[in-house]
Amino acid sequence: MKGKALSETARRPRSRKTARKLPAASRQQLFVYGTLKRGGKFHRELAKDGAVDFIGDARVRGALYRLKNSDYPGAIPTSDSNRYVHGQLFLLKNPKRTLAAMDDFEEVGEGLFRRELVDVWTSKGRTKAWVYFYARPVGQSDPLPSGVYS
Repeated sequence: MKGKALSETARRPRSRKTARKLPAASRQQLFVYGTLKRGGKFHRELAKDGAVDFIGDARVRGALYRLKNSDYPGAIPTSDSNRYVHGQLFLLKNPKRTLAAMDDFEEVGEGLFRRELVDVWTSKGRTKAWVYFYARPVGQSDPLPSGVYS
């Protein structure tokens, strides 16, 4: 009897009120560090139709580069525990649609960037979020040791 009651409860759809109270780990979030940040040249691409909610400033483990002959930066993952890329964290209201649009924008299919789910640090602690890492060699690019692109 107890098992049956639990399975029936588990199958019930969540209400809007319940969905807002989900823990951060179950929400889909996106970390951006370059031209998609608020105030950035291409932020409008991310924020189309109110697709995201700004959560706050954040950082991911990585190395940031000013890409040669480009007007946008590229970050690559690193295992160095003292190296971070600083940016902003957003909650995705419709993750499937927004991530598909961002995959196109970031030219994932052409191999320019790749999307990965990584640890992100905010003032409230650690969470998971998607990030677009540069997927090509950075040998001719200039490192940004501060981890900040402006």
